[in-house]
Amino acid sequence: MKGEDSEKIPELKDFRSYVNGLKCSFKEQVFIKTLYLTAAKPSELLTKTTPYQLKHNKSYSYGSLLEGGFTEVKMVSGDVRKILLLKLAVAKQTRKKIMVPRFFQNGYGPHQEGYQSQADPSELVEAFSGQPEKVRMRVVPIPVSIEYEPWIYDVLKWYKDQKTHSFRFTEMTAQNIVRRNFRKLNPAINPRLIRKFRIAHLMKNYDFNPYQIAIFTGSSLSPVFKSIGMEAPSSKDSYYKKQLVDLIEKLLVPLDQAIENTLPKQPIEQSPT
Repeated sequence: MKGEDSEKIPELKDFRSYVNGLKCSFKEQVFIKTLYLTAAKPSELLTKTTPYQLKHNKSYSYGSLLEGGFTEVKMVSGDVRKILLLKLAVAKQTRKKIMVPRFFQNGYGPHQEGYQSQADPSELVEAFSGQPEKVRMRVVPIPVSIEYEPWIYDVLKWYKDQKTHSFRFTEMTAQNIVRRNFRKLNPAINPRLIRKFRIAHLMKNYDFNPYQIAIFTGSSLSPVFKSIGMEAPSSKDSYYKKQLVDLIEKLLVPLDQAIENTLPKQPIEQSPT
């Protein structure tokens, strides 16, 4: 994307209002909301890839590793808050050569040109596997309350209907969903920009610091600090050891107050297990 306007960050209230007004299928709505809430790269939520992506080392379907669970945290006030914890693989490719069929039997769109025998060596082509040998995981907390997170019940309904928090389509489909629904907001939109919106809102409206952004997104510390014009501290990996409770405490703010950037704290008595 070129030009400052292409990456202009909408205010939290404006972005939420825009998404709430979308006229699209429930699948598209919940994908957009999950993409935003998790600050995910598309492949971290998706379970399908294409022959082209495999051949050119573009992506691996990290969504197949996505897991979800619940925990409860007790506030100092005595109130108990339920939290959805989504465990996502951090997308990172490796260049490991493999052999794959020239065309998959159940290919996607323009990639499908009929069935080719997988047993025929002449139909195998060299490709790169995006699957990493080691996968770093991150945990994203989402409050289970419409007071704090009104979109949570769409996320939970999707899981109830589909038995998964991931999505069974490719990155091309994800890009089309985002572009079709957000072109009025930003003609240069793409799924990675939704991730930037979430990070910006977490920092401005929820008072996340660079350490917490790095934990939340699974990013390396240096790029996070560089993006805000600061130099990362020498102990670059120590931030991963911070308690998840720090993130939960900052997210336990009513949405209307977060929009106004009036951030009352709700201290947590004990860490989630």
